[in-house]
Amino acid sequence: MKTILGYAILAISASAATIQKRTDPGCPDLMSFQASPPWIFLCTAYDLTYENACDRDGRTDRGYRTCDSIGPLIS
Repeated sequence: MKTILGYAILAISASAATIQKRTDPGCPDLMSFQASPPWIFLCTAYDLTYENACDRDGRTDRGYRTCDSIGPLIS
């Protein structure tokens, strides 16, 4: 029972991403929040959905649009 509970807590904590307000030159003005590791490559406006997040590394193979395609980047 303890093992199952431990795995459940580990799974919940691993799937939760925190969003930090950080000025990042790779993030667009509209999506100025940066997700925490392991999603550090994402910039977001509100959450990590496709509509509200973009890949600051310019990769499309992770399921997100590139930040360059969103709008002007923070300078």
